[in-house]
Amino acid sequence: MNLRSRILALSEKLAPTFVEIRRHLHRNPELAFQEYETTRYLRSWLEKADLTIRSGFAETGVVGYCGESSLDPWWHSVATSMPYR
Repeated sequence: MNLRSRILALSEKLAPTFVEIRRHLHRNPELAFQEYETTRYLRSWLEKADLTIRSGFAETGVVGYCGESSLDPWWHSVATSMPYR
């Protein structure tokens, strides 16, 4: 399965989850820089997804890491008709 097919399959599988997350966030709005419940909700989801979590920046910031990767190998394999790469 090529990269494009893998991305499409994964996005189709995860789309309902991301739609529900977006709906939850829109049903529970918070003021800018006061997104404490949003942070708790997203942190909980990231923990359930078994992702490495980094937080403690910008007071309510949270990031989930799904592993180390680099786009460099992918980028070099992209075919393009543009005069630059």
